[in-house]
Amino acid sequence: MIDEFRAAKLVDAAKRLGVGPFELVRLSVALGESSSDLRFTSDSLAKIEDKAGIRRFWEDRALPSSGNPIEAAVRGACGLLLDLGFVGTTGTRLDNLSRGLTDTQAEAIDESTALLAEEGAVLLMTSAAGLQVSVAPRFEGKIRAIADGSETPSTIASLWTE
Repeated sequence: MIDEFRAAKLVDAAKRLGVGPFELVRLSVALGESSSDLRFTSDSLAKIEDKAGIRRFWEDRALPSSGNPIEAAVRGACGLLLDLGFVGTTGTRLDNLSRGLTDTQAEAIDESTALLAEEGAVLLMTSAAGLQVSVAPRFEGKIRAIADGSETPSTIASLWTE
């Protein structure tokens, strides 16, 4: 119980936020919450989490039904973007799409996002809070078709059929 009141070391603090240690240091500096000794109180972590827009969407949402966990993750990420209104200039951290999922699912979400960005269907934007992602305007239908499984481009489907 006393440990809850002690400042967390860098690696432990990063795990609490669901980011890597280097990302935590980058965020703490970029968002004005830096620590001279790389220890973070619960209060400073809460401020960083809030300012960086770190969210755990999968704590209260379920992935779509699918016999394949990779397909479910990619479809779920596409649906999440639309359901929560991340379109155009309104985005969320890219890693929010996979925080709480397996490493394999996270990798597939990152790959599918990169493929969709190449097509112009999703936007990737840099910010002090981290890499942001949103659905490109006029591509909502394409992303919804991936989310509901009705029409998935072969480049995306190849992520779970290999």
